[in-house]
Amino acid sequence: MVAAGNDFVLLDTDSCGVPDDVSGLAVWACRPHSGIGADGLILLRRDGPDRLGVTVVNPDGSIAKMCGNGARCAAYYAFATGTSGPLTVELGRHTMRAWSRGGLVEVTSPEPDRIGGPVRLATKEIDTALDLYTVDTGTPYAVAIVPDADALDVNELGRFVRYHPHFAPDGLSVSVAQVRDDGLAVRTYERGNEEETLSCGSGAVACVAVARSLGLVSEGTVAAHTRSGTPLLVRIAGDAPPFGALTLTGPAEVVFEGTFTGPAAAETPPGVPRPASPATPGR
Repeated sequence: MVAAGNDFVLLDTDSCGVPDDVSGLAVWACRPHSGIGADGLILLRRDGPDRLGVTVVNPDGSIAKMCGNGARCAAYYAFATGTSGPLTVELGRHTMRAWSRGGLVEVTSPEPDRIGGPVRLATKEIDTALDLYTVDTGTPYAVAIVPDADALDVNELGRFVRYHPHFAPDGLSVSVAQVRDDGLAVRTYERGNEEETLSCGSGAVACVAVARSLGLVSEGTVAAHTRSGTPLLVRIAGDAPPFGALTLTGPAEVVFEGTFTGPAAAETPPGVPRPASPATPGR
């Protein structure tokens, strides 16, 4: 599945069961040349006619604390396979609502309790000093408002900030945002992927939350223009946490369906209920 450039392998565990080694399967499935290739593995189960349990596993095998685009993919799949009306989506410690709106999927975002910073970081490896603002939209981000997002090496910058001692021990994902007349240009280096992805829903929300708190965007719907070229829409109300509204909207689609025989597939017992998975450092 693809959500604005973020691609996932989705397993409907009500149909195929749960792999014994979820982390191992994610590492294999997300590998682009020797697996399937994806930004994450989604495990979905139905807990009722309008309730989903979702686990997102990162390419490094860690469990994502939050994944806005992953939640939207899971909701899209449920809508496409017969669920009607709003959904409740449980992902990690977060409970969200999801709607199908004219071919797009909208989900509520976990509410940040504060915007931290700025923290100024400068290094000879990165030829710029950055003022970083920290915000947790279900998982922690460092956000920098920059004059030209396209001019940055986001992989190099992201690694530097993600592993900086200031953010130890777990680190965080790193987003940069450029204010434009049509919204924000956003780019994100994702913890758990350990590289820039073409789109990051929770990162887009983090960028809009920071920009709104700085008075750089107006409340309402803000377009976050991702690296994929497909914008995400973030609806925000209020000028600081707690925001009156915070949602993420964008497209999602099934690219292909099939059966695979990866290294963990033979160990997938049919009908086994999904074990509870504690959130570990990831997205």
